[in-house]
Amino acid sequence: MKKLDVLELGLVWNRLVSIADEMTSILIRTAFSTVVNESHDCACILLDRHGNSIAQSSHALPAFMGTMPYTAKDILRIYGADGMHEGDVIATNDPWVAGGHLPDLTVIRPVFHRGALVAMAASTAHLPDIGGKVWSADCAEVFEEGFRIPPIKIVERGVRNELFFNILRSNVRYPDDVEHDILAQVAATRFGAERLVTLLERRPDIDISALAVDILDRSDEGMRKAIAGLPRGTYVHEVSLDGFDEELTLRCRLTVDGERLHVDFAGSSLQQPWGINSVIHYTRAYASYALKCALNPEAPCNEGSFRRIDVAAPKGSVLNAQMPAAVGGRHLTGMFVPFAIYGALAKARPELAMADSGLPGSPYFTLKWPDTGRAVSQFFSSNGGMGATWGGDGVSVCSFPTNISNVPIEVVEARSGLVVEKRELTTDSGGPGRWRGGLGQTYVLRVPESFDGQAWVAMLSDRTGHPALGRLGGQTGSLRTNRLNGLTDMHSKRRIQIKAGDRIEVQMPGGGGVGDPRERSRKDIERDLLEGYISAAQARASYGYEDA
Repeated sequence: MKKLDVLELGLVWNRLVSIADEMTSILIRTAFSTVVNESHDCACILLDRHGNSIAQSSHALPAFMGTMPYTAKDILRIYGADGMHEGDVIATNDPWVAGGHLPDLTVIRPVFHRGALVAMAASTAHLPDIGGKVWSADCAEVFEEGFRIPPIKIVERGVRNELFFNILRSNVRYPDDVEHDILAQVAATRFGAERLVTLLERRPDIDISALAVDILDRSDEGMRKAIAGLPRGTYVHEVSLDGFDEELTLRCRLTVDGERLHVDFAGSSLQQPWGINSVIHYTRAYASYALKCALNPEAPCNEGSFRRIDVAAPKGSVLNAQMPAAVGGRHLTGMFVPFAIYGALAKARPELAMADSGLPGSPYFTLKWPDTGRAVSQFFSSNGGMGATWGGDGVSVCSFPTNISNVPIEVVEARSGLVVEKRELTTDSGGPGRWRGGLGQTYVLRVPESFDGQAWVAMLSDRTGHPALGRLGGQTGSLRTNRLNGLTDMHSKRRIQIKAGDRIEVQMPGGGGVGDPRERSRKDIERDLLEGYISAAQARASYGYEDA
């Protein structure tokens, strides 16, 4: 097999990305649940026969991109290459093997060409239900959180494992939606496998294993150069977050050692008795993603991008939780990992100083109508403001470090029966700075007065007491508030029961600013005033703009 030149390699690699994009399109278009077809809480990936990622979809959740290679390698250890056959599909939602909590199911299909295992096609998606207690962060053990699926063949040699699907349907509240979402994942991986085999048939000069090595080596070289440009040394930063009933601390020690990076979270809070613990795969995924974004964002993203990054967290800490820890809200802790890293990285290279983001935090509703027996679960995906960067304002209502979409109002009302009274950008929510933080949003949801069933909501949120921090003189973004009927501050993570006529008002947090606000250009201040992003009072107090 000939070695591809740079041009041919680029063309073939783009084809692999296109295959992953088409896989994601199939998954989103055929899934039943809004969490996939509207929030896009999913991702697809192609891996080599060793479980290394070689191409991912353009729209993908960073956590899934980072955890799927670990899942593939674990499956290879369990089954071995000889234990997998053409037509097999293996799935798992084990938090310590897959995406970090039970709602995220990873589906992996081995790809065979001329009788040999050459690659894998994989997808991860957030299921609309997984049994157990309704999704929230107030469980004490993973056993309370739902149906745990070890790595199992849900399709074997092209034949559905009906026993698996029967057991699954007996353990979830919305069996049709759950089963069809899983079948959408199966269909996506089948398409990916077929397209990859077609490519190999059309290009017999391509050795997919050699191609993978070349792609990974080039990405590795790009990251090596980026790391080599950092000043050697050890940089320390810590962030605080609300936690469940007490403040948590994530302490990051970033060491630049020539051409390698070492990230150590020793000193972070201990594993918690609530569902806010992160498993090590999830922690590593967000740590690696944060560094990739900061140091080498334009290069292809694959396993090679992360070879030079070592991530460690003590066993039994909140970032390396051990069985049987509850992990349902692991994102409420794990998504702070990038900000701990960016705070340390800013001390090495100030121009890399991205401010903290407001984070997504999406309430999860469950409603039951006694007259019809209809039951609905609705994941109301909503985002806060993104932190500013050195040279640019933060993006408003944009989920960072994850990549989920805001669910349209019309879809929320049609699917759940809830009434959306208001949804708008929140003035003054972005942290002031030379570059302003992105704005959060305010929305009001009402349970219809005619509703006579049972309803619950889990807010699944943070930043009610710890705002997004600014960098290099930039100020903090606004806090999040969750209020019931305009008076009661709701618990940020515990599930509560609601009733007909109840109004839930949420103000999503804004992102932090970067740089001294007094250095912001007059033109940008006037534009912000005109658009309603900032008030006249904030223009005067934070920016020194006296004409407001």
